[in-house]
Order: sequence, then structure tokens, then C-alpha cells
Amino acid sequence: MNKQFKTLWNEARQTYVVTDEARRSHGKPKTCVLAVAVALAAFLASPAQAYVEKGQVAESPTQVTKAISSWQTPEFKKDWGLTAMKADHAYALGFHGQGVKLGVMDSGALLQSHPDLRGERFHATTAKGQYSRSGNRYPQGAAEQFDATYEKGETFDVSGDWIVNVNDSHGTHVAGTIAGNRDGSVFHGVAWGSELYSGNTGGTDSSNYGPFLDYEFFYQGWGNLVKDGAQVINNSFGTNTRIVPNGKVNGADGFDVSDMLPVNTTQETEYEYFLFQKVYEGEKNFVDAAYDAVKNSNTVQVMTTGNRDMKHPYYRALYPYFNPEAESHWIAAAGLQKLSGEGAKAKYGLITKFDEAGNGKWWAIAGTGAHIYSSSVVDGDYFIPGQTDDEGNFVKEGTPLGTPYYSYLTGTSMAAPHITGSMGVILSRYPDMTAVQARTVLFSTANHHNPDGTLMDGWDKNLKEGQVSDRLGWGTPDLSKAMYGPAQLLGTLEYTQNQRALDVWTNDITQVGWDQRREEESQWMAITKNGKDTENSGVIYEAGAEPEKVGGAYLVGNHVTVVGVEDDSISVADARKWRAQYYQKRAKAIGERLQKTQAGTDGYDGKLVKDGTGTLVLTGHNVYRGGTVVKGGTLLGFIDSFGVSGSNHANGKVVVEGGQFGIVNTFVDTVTQTGKHVADAKADHSVDVTIEEDGTYLLVPGQAVNLGQGTLNFAEGQVGIDLTDPAVQQALQAGQTVTASVTCASIKGEYRPMTTDESLKVSVSQDGNTLTVSVTKQ
Repeated sequence: MNKQFKTLWNEARQTYVVTDEARRSHGKPKTCVLAVAVALAAFLASPAQAYVEKGQVAESPTQVTKAISSWQTPEFKKDWGLTAMKADHAYALGFHGQGVKLGVMDSGALLQSHPDLRGERFHATTAKGQYSRSGNRYPQGAAEQFDATYEKGETFDVSGDWIVNVNDSHGTHVAGTIAGNRDGSVFHGVAWGSELYSGNTGGTDSSNYGPFLDYEFFYQGWGNLVKDGAQVINNSFGTNTRIVPNGKVNGADGFDVSDMLPVNTTQETEYEYFLFQKVYEGEKNFVDAAYDAVKNSNTVQVMTTGNRDMKHPYYRALYPYFNPEAESHWIAAAGLQKLSGEGAKAKYGLITKFDEAGNGKWWAIAGTGAHIYSSSVVDGDYFIPGQTDDEGNFVKEGTPLGTPYYSYLTGTSMAAPHITGSMGVILSRYPDMTAVQARTVLFSTANHHNPDGTLMDGWDKNLKEGQVSDRLGWGTPDLSKAMYGPAQLLGTLEYTQNQRALDVWTNDITQVGWDQRREEESQWMAITKNGKDTENSGVIYEAGAEPEKVGGAYLVGNHVTVVGVEDDSISVADARKWRAQYYQKRAKAIGERLQKTQAGTDGYDGKLVKDGTGTLVLTGHNVYRGGTVVKGGTLLGFIDSFGVSGSNHANGKVVVEGGQFGIVNTFVDTVTQTGKHVADAKADHSVDVTIEEDGTYLLVPGQAVNLGQGTLNFAEGQVGIDLTDPAVQQALQAGQTVTASVTCASIKGEYRPMTTDESLKVSVSQDGNTLTVSVTKQ
């Protein structure tokens, strides 16, 4: 939600129109709006010309800088968010959402007559079914102006296309930010190469304002997007809980929030959770529908935190706090604004009048959401260039409803599609990752620095690099860093690499954020006695926040009057029951992570599992602690690239169950064009490698590597040499012998030479703790 609306009866059209009170013209329309309309009319009237892309894809490290600048066209610069997220860096490496399917649930996102939403990439889904309960389609919005009630069992049939007199411009604006065409005209979306699938909320952003929507209506809408293959679904439409104002109330940063349910403490967020349980009478609510639609898939839901200056998100974005099983499918969208400057002098910061990451910080990230330019549609809110009287009725015939145009909007509604589009770009970079896995890249590579290296406004200077903020979550998407692999592993990342034959991750992979989470959640477990003490009034201290009570007194109503709810009070008995239920879920999830960490598997420690047929190369200094497993394909890297383990966090541990593993001293990256990488000769690091029967220790021709204090343990595994390089094949054909060696602290067990070509002779010799492999032509 990002505008203040008023619903008025339009006599001329014999229907209600929803007007934007902040923009409604009384007479001459605003210059900027009129200019946009004129510009659009000129564009639509001009002869169609084939667009020739000016952006270049770098084919070598020396071309990267020039390639980046080639994407910075006027069309690119129209949305400052693309610059802030460094989207041009991703484009310069060839990634812009191609091959990815994204979804949007909003107020008729697809106006397919719009030039920036036109083409085969855009699809409208249709949701059909029966309402699961009696209710009101607009429980806290326009319901006072007209009847929008429905009865249990009543049928619905709604298309994802923009519907005149039903939808507003909100969804069209959001869709453009996600995937608008890059065609040399006005602007383009973040993931302009992706396919976009649109669902429809059945109203406007304002008329849907309220949390108590129908489960089945939205389950069908989200479910059809999943069936169509949407990997990420954007949800920007307003559903935060409204209250009846009782005097002016300021939010955490001083903005007027008198009409919104306060969610500045955990207890206040609990009350909203309790209210959902009561209103839905123990049945599933519409946010449950969001999870149910994706839980058996790899689809991720992006949910806005809210636009009301609160320390925590509203229930929709905070859902995994109460339902931890949903977390891997969730992204909460906070908001970032540009404060001043351009380019290298730009300064960015939290939009303080919007909800912060709060208790949702572990799945929250801040999208660029202030003064965002995108596609829109004449929907009754905007009068271009017709005039209106004081009642909002057209005096003269203006631009017809449904006419495409462009506008600037601000809100977490604008932040979320930047995040969804970023996920699209990341998924095109990692076609072997699911969206659930791509969240790891999005979060761990997020940025909280201005271009000059200073901290973004709102970021706590006391946080360590890699830690997560109570206000901005992980930071804002960085589509440059995201191209070079994850920077943290959030539990186990199982990378089944089949589509990309070669991948290279050059980022350093740390543990910092997950160590922070372990500390905070261990504290919660201690205060609540492992989730069993729901009455305790303990206090938890969070980084960058005031002390906050955990447990203690229940909020049971009487402090607010919720709009559209006949009885908004919660009994103490119900509150105690519902708190105990979600405490149990949280304690189970946290307890399992703690147990896995103590057992040395994953939990709060990152773990990498490599599978599939492709080759993955790691060149970063990586300190994840959950170990590395190779199940298929090839995994190569430097001696300090495979994490740490043990009490002194020295030796990394690698188990090769299948496929091939090897240490290298140098590697040339031709995937993301970072050039030649050389292992740190002074790296105080070792690797313990276990080669099981179906695994192979692989050496690289011409390289003599040293595992330091690490060991090689064979369980009848193989030892081989990489012969895929054409230069190596030429050497063999010329009768030369190709060799490579590995030295370590000890070699244990039995091994056998890897032979895949009968025309080659492979021999393995051991001299103390050194293995040498030689290959010659028979």
C-alpha cells in the first residue's frame, strides 16, 4: 500500500472510482503526469522500429568495465533502483532473467496493451473455485462504499489481466518493475528477460486493504501461479491491519500511524497473530494459503513488511516467525530510498516511515522503494488530461480508463518487485538452483554500503560484516556480488549442477550471519526454557534495538479498535494456547538447528553438497563449518576454499561419495570473467579428504598441490588426472607424458588408478606422503 485512496461514485460511468487523494486534480492535471501522457502518446504513435540492444556482454576480464557502462542507457537510468542494485554488472555478464518464470499477485498486473508489458513473455493466469467462508472481499478498504460480500460456496472466476472498474494501476506498476520490456523506449524492469505470470487479487491495492481475505480465493490464485512454473511470486498488495484512530500516534521514527495496528513489540505482533486465529475461527487464513500453495514446491513468496513506521513487519511478512516451517519459502521486503547524490556520490538509507525487518530479519531484505518510475494505467485515480469537479467526476471526456502510461510511486510495494526481479536475475545466473536455494545468494551477497564505502543510513555500525540488521535485514540486493556465488551458506546448500557445465564461485563464504542467529536464538531458548515457559517476562537484547520482553503479559485487546472486526478482544486462555502453539514450533526448529550444529552436520553451520554432472570451482577463502560432500560431477578449489572444522577451526573436511574432487593452485575464471586466481601460498589451512569407493581424487595436469596438515583417506576410491583441457589432449597425442601430484600429512587406505580411456596408460606412484599420477598414450 503506497497511496491514500477515496472511493467515489462516478455518475457519468455509473460506477465507483477509487481516487488517489494525494494526486487527485481539481482542474488542470499535474505537469509531470500530463508530460508523461503526452510522451506516451507520442511513443505509441511513432512508427515501430526494431530495437537494437546497445548493452554488451563481456567475453574477457578486460571487457567487463566497458560492458557494464554499455547497459547504462537512459532507459536503464529511469529507475534508480537498477543502479543501486548494480543490475548493470549482472547484465554485462549476460544475466537478465532469461529462462526464469516469475509471478505477481496484485491488482490486475497485466495491462497487455502497455508497450512495456507486451509480448510473449507475459501471461495472465485464471483462478477459479468457490469461496471457503462467507466474508467481504474488501474487509477494511472500500467495503463501506459498496457491497463486496460473498458467501461460502459462491463461485469465483478471475483473470490475471487488468480489469476495468475492478483494478487500479498498482499491479501494472509492480509488473513493470519486475519484468518491463527493455526496448529502448521509456524504462525497463529488473529481470527484463524473464517470463511473468500474473494473478489478480480481484480489486485495487486500497480496496483489498485488510488481512481477513478468503483462503480458497488466494490459494487458487497462488496455486495456479505455481502450476504455471512461477519460481518467485511477488505480493505487494495491501493487507495490513487497520484500526480506528484514537488521537494521533507516532511510529518508531515519528510518522503518524494512528490508523494502523501497532507492531512495535513482539507482544504486539503476537496480538495480530492471535487475531488471525480468532477471526478465522481456527481455520486456515489467507496467509496460510500463501504457504500451502508453495510448500510442496521450490517457489518463494515475496511479502511486503508494511508502510507504517513499525519496528516489526505485519503478519504476512512475519508469517515464518510463527510458522518456522515456511521460512525457506519466504522473503520479507523492507524499503530503501536514495537520500542524495548520483552514481558514485549516491547515499542510500532505510525508508523510516515503513516497517522494519524486526523479528523477520533472517528472511528480510530491503528493496529500492522510493520514487520508483514504472508502467501504469489510467484507472480512475489519475485524470490525464481530462478535468474533474470537486467530487472526482469527469467534467470533460479525458483519457479512457485502461490507457497505458507511466508514473512514480513509493512504498514497500515498489521495493518488493525489485527484490523479485533480483531473484529472477540471480536464477538466470544459477539455472541449477531452485528459488529456495537462490535466496541464499540474494541474502548473503546483499549490500549495506554506499558507493563510497560508508554505511547506508539505518545500518547499525556495531554490526560485524556479514551480520543481519534489525532494520534493513540482510541489506539491499547486490547484483554484482551475487554473480560470484553465495557469501554464506544458510544451513545445507545442495547444488545439483546439471545445466551449467562449469561454474565458478569466487566470493569468500563466511559464517558470520548464522553465528549471530545462533547466539540470538539460543538466548530465546534460554529465556523461554526451550519454548515451554510462556509466562516468563524475560528480556532479550538485540543488536541495534532496545531491550524487548519475550513472553510475559498477553495483549488481549482493548488497546485498539480493529476495523471490520466485531469483537477484537482475545481471551487470556486463547492467547496462552496460541502462544504455546507457536512457541512449540519455534523451539522445535531452533532445537533441531542446535542439535545438528552440535553433531557437526549443519544446523547453524553452513554445509555444501555438490551433485550433478557439472564442474564447480571455489576460489574464495571459505570458513563454513558444516563440511563438504561431493556426490556427483567435479568439485575443485584452493586449499582454503572448503571450510573449517574441529575445535581449532583449521582443517576443512571433504567426503567424496561420488564424482571427483581436487585441490588446485591456480584457476582462470571464464564464467564471470574475474580472470586468473592464484591460491594463497601462505594460507594456514588444511583439508582432510575421504574418498569413498565411488569417488575420485582428481589432480590437475602440471600442478603439484599440498594439503598441508590435511590427510587423504581412501576407501578403495580412485586417483585420476583431469584430461579435459584440449592442450592436455594435444600433449598426449604428441607422445608427451602428463603428470600431477598431491602431498599431504598422511595417506591411508587403498586406491586405484582412474582409467576411462583404454588408449591411455595411467600410473600412480606413492613416495611417502606424495601421490604422483602419470598419463601417457599407449
